Amino acid sequence: MRIAIYGYGHLGRGAALAAAAAKDAELIGIFTRRDPAAVGALRAPVYAADSLPRHVDKIDVLLLCGGSARDLPALSPRLAKDVNLVESFDTHAKFFDHFSAVDNAAKAGGHLALVGGGWDPGLFSCVRVLSDAILPGSRTRVLFGPGVSQGHSNAAAGVRGVATARAYTLPREDTDVWADLPTEALHRRVVYAVLDGSREAEETKDELLSLAPYFSRENTEVRFIPADDFAAHHTALSHGGRVLSRGTLGESSFESSFSLTLDSNPLFTGAVLVACARAIDRMARRGIVGACTMADLAPADLSARTREELLRSFL
Repeated sequence: MRIAIYGYGHLGRGAALAAAAAKDAELIGIFTRRDPAAVGALRAPVYAADSLPRHVDKIDVLLLCGGSARDLPALSPRLAKDVNLVESFDTHAKFFDHFSAVDNAAKAGGHLALVGGGWDPGLFSCVRVLSDAILPGSRTRVLFGPGVSQGHSNAAAGVRGVATARAYTLPREDTDVWADLPTEALHRRVVYAVLDGSREAEETKDELLSLAPYFSRENTEVRFIPADDFAAHHTALSHGGRVLSRGTLGESSFESSFSLTLDSNPLFTGAVLVACARAIDRMARRGIVGACTMADLAPADLSARTREELLRSFL
């Protein structure tokens, strides 16, 4: 499959590494809004983002590696008209509306787009679907962290007055995970941010804490620190989480747990996007159009292995 990457930040670089490791993928180009000459790419040509329309006929699947706060709401519906794509929109509160916009655009252009590829939404979503399918009415809870939320970090860094930021998600160990509480009540966030000097710290903090849907409903602490402290202690991008499921059938009960511990959140997410691109390429060749999620993908379509290899290795 011929894939291209749009956006070359942390996620784009992770996707490029994953594409290079995939035997059935050819990375034909990276599209960036920065100066292409200043981007050090991984065995692929680099183009200006606005040149993408001239290349779509050479692309089987575009990996759209922008942020959910500002990039994907505009880019995904626009680009889904022109090319099959995979993206990682992760704002749960806005997911349905975003999915609908991408679905309409992809159908209008006769293309297929995967929305919300990653681990949550994504892999964790599939675990929740399976639990509910096997035992309808079962309960699932998700615990995030401890680690860096890339989406929340990007949102915090976009607040006027902030030069850069890291938002940490920390599960609250003192709270009953099965209590009738919203997910945000099971976590707290700590944001470490460097000010750029353009406005007062309190103004910046107030805007950050009111940012919906990222921090406005959550228990969030903001700490402003010097740039050298940030560089020394807050460059890691580790994250992870668990999906806990509980259900009953007759007099029997079950509990299950699916967990991830990630040294690099964007590197792992980039690898998920490449696997999803494989499935989208296969499904598009079968004539499927519109938007879908990872819950719509067959595991065999995600795999680079043949059916015989899958049967012998995993079944």
